[in-house]
Order: sequence, then C-alpha cells, then structure tokens
Amino acid sequence: MATNKCTRAEQPHIKASSNRYRASRLFSLQTFFQSRSFTELDRFSSQTSRCFFARFTIFASVLLFASIVDAIPLKPRASAINVASCTDPSVQLVEHDCNVALLGLGPGGIAGAIEFLRVSAQSTSFTSGTCKVTATAVDGGTTIDISKGRLEGHGSTNGGFDNLLTACGPSPGSMVIGGGALPTGNIEIAISAA
Repeated sequence: MATNKCTRAEQPHIKASSNRYRASRLFSLQTFFQSRSFTELDRFSSQTSRCFFARFTIFASVLLFASIVDAIPLKPRASAINVASCTDPSVQLVEHDCNVALLGLGPGGIAGAIEFLRVSAQSTSFTSGTCKVTATAVDGGTTIDISKGRLEGHGSTNGGFDNLLTACGPSPGSMVIGGGALPTGNIEIAISAA
C-alpha cells in the first residue's frame, strides 16, 4: 500500500507560504489515515495488548510464586547419620574409660540387663576417668528413648558408639545415631576429655 508522503521536493506545485499548502498537508494526513483500514489499527492494538497481557501475566505469576514460597515454613535440616566428626585427634583418651562412661549414661546407667536408655531430658552425660560421654536428642527431639543395641551400634549403618570409636579412636568426637529421640529426632553421641 502506497503512502502519501507530503514533502516539498515531491510536490513542487505547493507553495510554502500559501494556505493551500497547509490544507493539502491536512488533506494528505487525512488520506493517509483513511487509507489505513480499521482492521490494521485493530491488529496493531491487539498485538500491543497481547504483549502487555503476556508481560503482566508473567509478572503476576512471579509475584504469586514468591508469595507461596515465602509462606512455606522452613524445616531444619536433619543431621547426617553415621558420620563421625573427630574434633581433636591429638587428644588420646583411655578406651576403657569411654566404655564405662557409656554404660553409666542415664539414671542408674545401662550396664547389665538394662536394654534402654530413657531420659526425660534432652541430654545426659557420664564421666569415667579420662572420658566423658554425652547423649543428646537432636533434630526436634526433646527426650531420649533409645535401645542399648542402637546406642552401641556394633557396625550398624545407623551409627552408634562403636562406629564413633572406630572412626575417631578414643579421642574427642561426635556422631548422630538415627532415631532414638521423642517425639521425633535422632541422638548425637559425643566423646570428650573429662
């Protein structure tokens, strides 16, 4: 579709000082707009509105997603189970003292026929000679309720006192044992110097 460009070079018969030039200029603009159909203008405005709507939709979606993510409560990450953290390998404790301290945990200890360590507190500890052993409920636990077998571990993939001694030797360190805390959570067993 040809457009009517209204410049003096293309239309030499129009004089710049006459009203006829202004009228012709106005007439040229009118014919320009009249030559455009309303469907072309509608198409342009609909493309513009679609572009605006798309951008608005994306912006609103991002805001909605951000508000949903912000509303989700954060949960503390659970401790790594059966992973030893040896804090000071240069300090050597007596292994027998550590074993005696383990069996002394809780009210009355867990030596002999006793099968469970049940403590109505979040932490319990016992010291024997050079070694102090502490059991603490972690990851949401408020009380300790763990079987003697689980606490000792004996090579279990769930962690335990024996696994801690194997990894760190009789030196200060800690390990998380899976389960054993109420209402939910795990038990951290720690060895330290007395």
